[in-house]
Amino acid sequence: MQKLQKKKLLFEILKSRTTWAVAALVSFLLYVTAWPLFFHGVVLPRAVQEKQGFRVELFDRPQIKGKPSASFLSRSETLSLDKGQTSLLAFALWKVSQGGRYLLHMECDDYGTLMLNGQDLIRLSGVSARNIGAVQVELGAGYHLLVLKLFNGPERGWLTLTSTFQGESRSLLGGKELHPVDLSRFGAWLSAVKGIEKGGWIFFLVSLA
Repeated sequence: MQKLQKKKLLFEILKSRTTWAVAALVSFLLYVTAWPLFFHGVVLPRAVQEKQGFRVELFDRPQIKGKPSASFLSRSETLSLDKGQTSLLAFALWKVSQGGRYLLHMECDDYGTLMLNGQDLIRLSGVSARNIGAVQVELGAGYHLLVLKLFNGPERGWLTLTSTFQGESRSLLGGKELHPVDLSRFGAWLSAVKGIEKGGWIFFLVSLA
């Protein structure tokens, strides 16, 4: 009788460990594949190759959430907000013709964020007429998803982004280097993907504890 109970207990332990191992594997796969699946399965097929510039979503509040109040294509090298306490989300595929090291330099009034290929690279905060940030990145030739966020204070706001390739002269990003993505409510898509990534990573860590 005791042998039977021990075997049953051992079976339950192995079953429990197998379940947690499978859960850990699934969670890790969610974490590592969420962004590549979003980029290759959703973003790239909706790239508008014949057009240039950013797709911009405007929000009539200082948070990027819910339905945007307006959406349009912008070829301007400066993103701007005409009213206080508003925000915008601008996104485009950046076509990098030559792989190597790039210096990205961002300036904004007031709060700004630069995200490249799903990674937050620059976060500028504080009410200022000119917040400045810079970061160096190694990029391969091809398409990279560029996302800019601007959160405005009480006055008008703006944001510019420049790139410098391995010591060459700095140039404003915009126009022919960028291709818009025809995807409505991009902010909601972005939040969902980042949520899946975060949830998968947290559950993976919990399953290993």
